[in-house]
Amino acid sequence: MRPVGTGLGTSTEERTGETTDLAPPYNVFLWNDPVTPMVVVTRALKRIFCYDHDRAELLMITAHLEGKVVVWTGERERAQRYCVELGLSGLQSTVGRAS
Repeated sequence: MRPVGTGLGTSTEERTGETTDLAPPYNVFLWNDPVTPMVVVTRALKRIFCYDHDRAELLMITAHLEGKVVVWTGERERAQRYCVELGLSGLQSTVGRAS
């Protein structure tokens, strides 16, 4: 912000933007899929999220063992796009608010 003269011998600050509350983050959940080969799930996570092999494999194994795993957290619109991309890869996923 920069001071702006008012011509009255005083100065005020010009507002460049309003402060707003941030939207809550959203999680993308990947669900266990007993049909799709593990290597396909790992490959999809690497392609969609640009994760390295170790991280993608860990997420895949976690979903397999625990039933689901959070694969990404962030803004809702992007989470929804990721969910669609996972679906197009044949994987089940959902979006939900992060706690």
